[in-house]
Amino acid sequence: MHLGQLARFALVVLMGSTALAAEVREEATVIAIAGSSVTVARAGAVTWDVVQPPRLPLVLMTGDRIRTGERCRAALRVRDGSIVHLDELVTLKLDSTDRSVLIELLSGILSFFHRDRPGSLEVRGQGVSALIRGTEFVFSVAPQGPATLTLLEGEVAVSSLQGGESVYAAPPGTPGVRLAWLAGEAPRRTAVLAGESIQAIQWLLYYPAVLDPRDLELSEQSRTALAESLRLYGSGDLLAALASYPPGRPAPDSDEQIFHAALLLSVGNVTETETILAGLPADLRIQRLANALRGLIAAVQLRECASDSSNSSDRLATEWMALSYCRQSVADLPGALAAAQSATEASPDFGFAWARVAELQFSFGNLREVEKALNRARTLTPRNAQVHALEGFLLAARRRTTQAEAAFNEAIALDPGLGNAWLGRGLIRIRQGDLAGGRADLTMAASTEPQRAFFRSYLGKAFSAERNAPRALHEFELAKLADPSDPTAWLYNALELDAQNRVNEAVRELEQAKRLTENRSRYRSPTLLGQDLSVASVSLARLYRDAGLSEWSVNEAARAVSASYDNFSAHLFLADSYQLMRDPNLTNLRLETAAFSEYLIANLLAPGGVQVFSPAMSQQEYAQLFDRRKIGGSSLTEFSNRGAWEETALVYGTFDTTSFAIEGTVGHNPGYRVNDDQDLRQVSVLWRQQLTHEDTLFVELFDLKREGGDLRQLAYPSQANPYFRFEERQNPDAVLGYRHEWQEGNNTLFLYSHARDQLTLTNFTTYPLVSGGEPWAFDSDFGEQMERQLNVNSFELQQALTREKWSIIAGTRFQFGQNEATAVLMPTESIFPTDDANLGQFLPLPYSGDGSVNRQTVYAYLGWSPTSWLELIGGVAFDRLVYPENLMTPPFSSDQVSIQHWSPKAGVIITPNDRTTLRAAYTESLNGADLDQSYRIEPPQVAGFVQSYRSVVPESLVGGTPGALIQNAAVAWEQQLGHGTYLGVLGQILWSDSERTDGTYDISPEWPEPTSILRELNFRERRAGAYVQQLLGNWWSIGARYMVTEGDFDSTVADVAQLHTESSAVLNQVGLLALFNYRGGFFAQAEALWNDQRGSESWLEFDEFQDPPLVPLSQPLGDTFWQVNLTVGYRFARRQGEVSVGVLNVNGADYHLSPVTSYVDLPHERTVVVRVRFQF
Repeated sequence: MHLGQLARFALVVLMGSTALAAEVREEATVIAIAGSSVTVARAGAVTWDVVQPPRLPLVLMTGDRIRTGERCRAALRVRDGSIVHLDELVTLKLDSTDRSVLIELLSGILSFFHRDRPGSLEVRGQGVSALIRGTEFVFSVAPQGPATLTLLEGEVAVSSLQGGESVYAAPPGTPGVRLAWLAGEAPRRTAVLAGESIQAIQWLLYYPAVLDPRDLELSEQSRTALAESLRLYGSGDLLAALASYPPGRPAPDSDEQIFHAALLLSVGNVTETETILAGLPADLRIQRLANALRGLIAAVQLRECASDSSNSSDRLATEWMALSYCRQSVADLPGALAAAQSATEASPDFGFAWARVAELQFSFGNLREVEKALNRARTLTPRNAQVHALEGFLLAARRRTTQAEAAFNEAIALDPGLGNAWLGRGLIRIRQGDLAGGRADLTMAASTEPQRAFFRSYLGKAFSAERNAPRALHEFELAKLADPSDPTAWLYNALELDAQNRVNEAVRELEQAKRLTENRSRYRSPTLLGQDLSVASVSLARLYRDAGLSEWSVNEAARAVSASYDNFSAHLFLADSYQLMRDPNLTNLRLETAAFSEYLIANLLAPGGVQVFSPAMSQQEYAQLFDRRKIGGSSLTEFSNRGAWEETALVYGTFDTTSFAIEGTVGHNPGYRVNDDQDLRQVSVLWRQQLTHEDTLFVELFDLKREGGDLRQLAYPSQANPYFRFEERQNPDAVLGYRHEWQEGNNTLFLYSHARDQLTLTNFTTYPLVSGGEPWAFDSDFGEQMERQLNVNSFELQQALTREKWSIIAGTRFQFGQNEATAVLMPTESIFPTDDANLGQFLPLPYSGDGSVNRQTVYAYLGWSPTSWLELIGGVAFDRLVYPENLMTPPFSSDQVSIQHWSPKAGVIITPNDRTTLRAAYTESLNGADLDQSYRIEPPQVAGFVQSYRSVVPESLVGGTPGALIQNAAVAWEQQLGHGTYLGVLGQILWSDSERTDGTYDISPEWPEPTSILRELNFRERRAGAYVQQLLGNWWSIGARYMVTEGDFDSTVADVAQLHTESSAVLNQVGLLALFNYRGGFFAQAEALWNDQRGSESWLEFDEFQDPPLVPLSQPLGDTFWQVNLTVGYRFARRQGEVSVGVLNVNGADYHLSPVTSYVDLPHERTVVVRVRFQF
């Protein structure tokens, strides 16, 4: 009845199909579906020819007549794309002109599903004509009685021979309109009561087979008379079984009546079925079978099933099957599966029961169990349309589109009333590029089972792909009314609104979709519902960002990962969010590890035929994640009036199970102060291959070249080093990833990476010179040239298992490599004995060093949700790190340092309702030696808080901190109020403690000797803040945020008090935002930022005339300033491009902030930035 997991496949096909849009070509009216006794009399002919299914679709001409026999149905596809369903015993005549089609109904019942322009289809009967205006209605003409027109939705213009025309309307959500008349009379309007709409189309509803013939006690006479019908029923062909039932045969006993009723129900003849059931005797066994059929009718019509009083120990297979559908109708999917499995145990050769088990296992994502049950069902019931449709979805999931289409064609041929088969074939056609044909099949699916909102949602998405926004939005509204609890229509409606740049409206629609997600438990297992919730959260997170709700956006993405760890799009959005918060100069590397780890996880979890993702592709269009275009690309160009520019270009392709991308980034930034420039060039090649349905391979190669000057964040430009220059090369770095999916929510991930980093430095720097054990030091200037090369190989294996109430992520990582460094120092002051005749042979001073880098990590995380509102996370990681003592500052030391640490992890997420979230976490982690710590797939966040930092101490203060112990404690409260009000409060404390060895000289001997000093580096950062953001109407959003950050840094060298420095500051920040998004694509943004920093830096200075000779000195830190930014721009239709112009720092405020409180660089002068983005 329902294929729960087909939503995933449908989502994959339709989300990115806009590029496949094509004009719907004009076609003739055809017979698309025909039962065994459908006949046609050509224009002017007196003979009737039987329509043979192999001849379908059969083209009809003006003047042709069509007739359906008893218990036989048919469907016409009119040339405008409308669908007309014919009930049994229908006779009609077709007429047409160049502009419209006329159907004259002589007798019987028709159902119209019209989606073309108003007035293109007209139907006539008993002297009354109805002109269609985008309408759904039922038209009936009794041979010797009245004619009726039941308008379910839309408008119809009705005229009669008596003259005059009246327009009747049935707006969405109303019961409808019914007209009745006799030949020669004018139509009379009567009321349609609630619930009568479904009765008008009940003959169209799909009722699956539940009766097991083995539960019948047929007489020998009945078995003989019904032999062919029973054989066909046993093979799974319900329509052929009904056609083979002896016409006019009076059933001699109750068992045959039950069998006859089940056959009638298969073609939607509920009235006759219920009549038969009502006349059955009160025999217990017979009534149990009758009640099973009654239960099926109630389940299909979404009515409450009667309570089941039978003993489960002796329940019949028929009863178990009916119970399965009843349980599914009340969202008890595990109970539905258990009932279906019980049906197979009660009757092991009941093929329909095995098909039901396969269908429900599909809803749980248990593909191995699906195949087992499906193979059994295929053996027992080879002509079961449901079996072939399910097989089609399995093949489509494996991207075997040709075989999948053949399976759907077979299902349609066996049972044209099975909407799932039409849906599947339509999606396959869209994937193959035939959007018009796909939309036609989706129209047939929606018209075949009009009560299923799910089909209407995907029909609306097909209209959206054809750029027919009004029809798409209308279809989504009808789907919402058909099933207000199904989130599918809300989700797709939100995406269509977003494509029209109606961002605020899209946010509200998607929030409702997320709230309704749990209602899909009728079709989805709890594990897969977590994935649905995650998909909704990812889409919502992007919309929040577009609406200016940046903080809420990141939190929503983190919730998406918590809801479903194996949702690759959630990881990708988090990676993108962290990337946007990173320092654009790549000096402050705090979030590098989190961003790159999430990016790697996203690529490993994504299937082969989905576009590969790049970490440099910021602000990606997530509707393109499921793009089925063979070749695509994008370009992002930014340039400013001060000479800074950057260009990122991407070309990608997807071919069934293979996807690739080639990306390049090149840019130049002249900086704001002396020697603050940077040039960047990066090229990457990415490739992903789906090896099997369960196995995916991912490969990435990239080359990086970066060069520049002193990029540190400094309080004053005078502190910059005008002589420092660097060049960094990474070529080639390589990543190899592998994923095996055992079943939904159960994944094994493997990651191998090879990183090769070459760094060249030229510097004129100051070195501290120590004097034996004295507590003071002298400064001396050196010229320095240094080259360092780091080669690191990393292997990581991870197992991630997600179940309804718990999840486990466990893994191990092993990294090893070599670090080599060479340097040449040239003293510029005479610290060496000038009368030494051999001095020349020692200057300049060359140094070299090397050492191994090794790290072993084992980690495990457990998530447990004892209730729907509480999630607990606990974990632990053990790290052992070995690295060279000092290859950063010559003179080098190759001695090995070994550190090991157990790092606890704990988190809690409390969601008392869908508008409130409380989060808290405490984590510890151990920093790596260098670049090695970025190549990892261990979860980089706990309860939505980042735990994997490249470093916590700002690099501008002290450089790298290898082996630092990082502690993180954080708590947050997020609250949504009313309509469009978002509040958040955050508190966090970060600690970083480490020891680092630096090279220096001891000048106490006659000849200065290379030595080293051991620095203790202690850093603490405390942050607290709040924000409020508000959507105003459909176009505006405003927001305000406040954050206070306190940073304390302490650098101490034992026994050398003069090298002890302290820095501390408090930074207050206020941000105000107003954003205008107009539905035509225009947008504008105004932002005001206030920063106020207060602090000081203290140190000791040597003064030989003082006693003691160490004098404490200090200087104040900080600044107070406002900056105002203004941006205007335009987004092209469906976000295919964007152009914006921004004036940053309108008021031209310069600033002097200390890096002791972490901040993102702001422009130091008024800057005009132009941004151009397009994709194809």
